[in-house]
Formats: sequence, structure tokens, C-alpha cells
Amino acid sequence: MIRIVQYLGEAARDTANAAEWAFHNAMLGAKDQIIAQYGDDSNEVQSLGLKKKSEYKASSGRKPKTAGE
Repeated sequence: MIRIVQYLGEAARDTANAAEWAFHNAMLGAKDQIIAQYGDDSNEVQSLGLKKKSEYKASSGRKPKTAGE
């Protein structure tokens, strides 16, 4: 009897886990689709909670060392 309850619990856990992964993968696909459709610097990307490409700080590169340093 205890084993049956244990198996039912494991089956419920596995079903919930599969549903969570399906939702996660669907959201990743939606983000990719929005970026592909509207571009990575659009307001639609920002509405998903992501940063626009233009909001990232530009890399200044390395400064060359001077003789005094």
C-alpha cells in the first residue's frame, strides 16, 4: 500500500516537472521569436523584461599602457 502511494507521488512529481519544462521551453521560444521578428533593439523585447541592445554599455576596449606606468 505504501509503495502504491509512493509511485503515485513520483508520477505526479514527474508530470509536474514535465509541465514546468514545457512552459519554460515555450517561453524561451517566444523570446527568440520576438527578437527574430522585431529585432534586438525593439520595445517589444523590452516588454518581455529583457534589455534592449542599445541599453548595454559599449565596450571601451583596452587602454594602451604608457611609458610611465
